[in-house]
Amino acid sequence: NKINNCFDFDKKQEYFIKLEKTKNEIEDIENEILSIKNEIKDKLYPFEKINLADKEVIYELYNRYLALSDYDKTQLDSFDVEGLIKSKTKVDNLRLTLIISLICSTIAILISAIVILRVIKRKKEKAEYNSILFPYFRCFNFLFSVFYLKKS
Repeated sequence: NKINNCFDFDKKQEYFIKLEKTKNEIEDIENEILSIKNEIKDKLYPFEKINLADKEVIYELYNRYLALSDYDKTQLDSFDVEGLIKSKTKVDNLRLTLIISLICSTIAILISAIVILRVIKRKKEKAEYNSILFPYFRCFNFLFSVFYLKKS
């Protein structure tokens, strides 16, 4: 408003446009900072109850925070920023834990399947071996009992 009330000079309109554009950019940044503050308080408090379901919200807020300039980052409460960073770290750790658990479970299932298949295969091999030797065993058993009984 002050520029409209000041005396006329060359390029007054051009400076007015630049000032309005800069003012709008500053307001947008202030609104973004306020929006981040409010969303952190609304969506992330209490920070201790963060879980994997909050991953998208946390990443969105974290990326918006990173997009701010260093000066603009100082406009946020340090407690909120610390909570946001801790929340992101917690979600990353939970995600990594889930992935490692799935990999370990898969490996355990594969090892169990291999062991079970190996046991089944050995039982089949043993059964085949016994089925081949059984007639000879019966004959040996018969001969053994005949010779053993004759000696007694």
